[in-house]
Formats: sequence, C-alpha cells, structure tokens
Amino acid sequence: MIERGLIGEVEASPCDGKLYLISKLSDLSGFFAENHKLAYIVRNFDHLPSESIETEYLSLKTNISIRSIENAPSFPAGLYNIIIFKREMSDINAPYFVKLCMIHSDNVLELNFKEFFYSLISLFQLPVEQSFKNAIGLYGELKFMQYMWQYNGKDLSSDWHRDGSNSLFDFAGKTNYEVKTVLSEGLLVRIKHSQIFNSHNCVLVVINCEKYDNGETIFDVVDWLAKQGGGFCSLDFNIKIQKEVKRISISESEALHLSAMKGIMFDSQILNPFNKIPDEISDLTYIYDLSEKEYLDKFIFT
Repeated sequence: MIERGLIGEVEASPCDGKLYLISKLSDLSGFFAENHKLAYIVRNFDHLPSESIETEYLSLKTNISIRSIENAPSFPAGLYNIIIFKREMSDINAPYFVKLCMIHSDNVLELNFKEFFYSLISLFQLPVEQSFKNAIGLYGELKFMQYMWQYNGKDLSSDWHRDGSNSLFDFAGKTNYEVKTVLSEGLLVRIKHSQIFNSHNCVLVVINCEKYDNGETIFDVVDWLAKQGGGFCSLDFNIKIQKEVKRISISESEALHLSAMKGIMFDSQILNPFNKIPDEISDLTYIYDLSEKEYLDKFIFT
C-alpha cells in the first residue's frame, strides 16, 4: 500500500536530526524524514500552542518553528505542527498513517490537527484481528452504500457508524439501517432482539453475497466510493474505513473476492416475533428466517 520509493527515501535519509522533504503534499504540508522516521508536517493553521505528546506509535509536536528544510530550501519558513510515525516503515500500521495523512492534507480545514492526532491514536490502539466475519460484514455495508448512492442518489457516509463500535445501527439518520450480510442465497440472519426491536425503528437490510474468484475485494468497493467524491472523500469517513479494515486481516481481505447478488429491505416494525419478552430474559439473540416475511424492497446488484 505504501510506494517503495517513499519507504526507501525514509530509510536512506541522513540520521542527523534534520528534516528532509520526502513528498510534498501541498504548498504548506508534506511528508518528511527525521532520523529515519516518517514525519507529517502541516502549517499551524489552527494556531495551536506549543505542546509535545508521545504515544507508542506517534509523536506530536505543535507550533514548531521551521526555518529551512535541508533538501528543499524553498519550502516556506513558519510555524508548523508535526506528527512523527515512530515505528519502522515495515510496521503494519504505516500504510494507514500514510493514507490518512494524505487525506488530511486534502481536507486540512475539516479537522483540527490535534483532533486528527487523537483520531490516529484511537485507530492504532485497535487490536488487529483476523476475522472473516468482520470482512463479510464490512463488504455488505460498503455495497449497501454503493447501491444507495448509485441508484437512489443518497450519500450515507456521514450516517455510517456514527458512534463507532458503540453505534446502535450501522446507519443512523432520517432512516436507520441495520445491514446483515449473508454468504449464501438464504435469509437466515442472526438478530440481537433489543437492537432491532425497540422504540428506534429501523430498516433491516439483508445483503446476499458469494465468494467468487473473479469478484471484487473490499478495497475495490472503497476505491469506487472514493471516486464518487463528496462525503466518501471526507477525513471522518476514511478514518472509519481504516478502523474497520484494521478489524480484519489485510492479507485475507486482499485475497477475499466477493460478489453481491441481491439485497432485501424489511421494516422492523412488522418483523417482531415476540409480543412480549419476560422481564427475566435479557440479551436475547437468535437466528431468524426471513424467507417468508413481507419485505419493503428488493434489489439486484449489477
């Protein structure tokens, strides 16, 4: 995911405590090398006071005066904010750092630099899990976003995972959507009762997909969404994408080729199989066969 040229330049840069320009992202931002470490530097538009924060992966320095760059004397002098990636470029988190910094550079006024730093911290603190289930679920949610944009003109990027892993629904907006992705043509889905059947009505969406050698990867769908512009290119959406990608195996998700077949939408108000749940029963989860249930809409992926 990181170009070999960027890795090579960081590794080959002098280890003398000076900054060396590796890749200019804009007139006032770019990637630099400092003692063989990758640094993302942006002009202090936010007027942050001088501060230094260290974490396991990252080092933040704000309001730093930069007078000259060793190999780029024309780079404007001034006050800058810096995030240094402290690990080697071979580290599994390096690609996410590079990608999100590039997106932040394109949307530098969207998120305060310090808030961006804290977003990176929360991202790198997530455990790296190899979860086939997470990969299938993410694919279905992305395909639903693709369908809603392509055929209904609705950009659901800002509604997606509004509260991160604590979100009640996958999409929370004027209409709430909960997406269940099934690796078959059937309609057997696992339901957490209190999530689907409550005072917050939602549309339950079942996405049927299959493993297919000539199918698409998760990253193919992410790239398609990015080309649509709008909210799909926002920093917030891309941070959420990277958080979800880190919950699955990168190698597995790149090798996993899928094809979405169809989607079916159900109104949760008419699906509730239980008139009343006894007070002594909680956290009720079950497999629900929706094959004979009335649906709101059915669509085919093309």
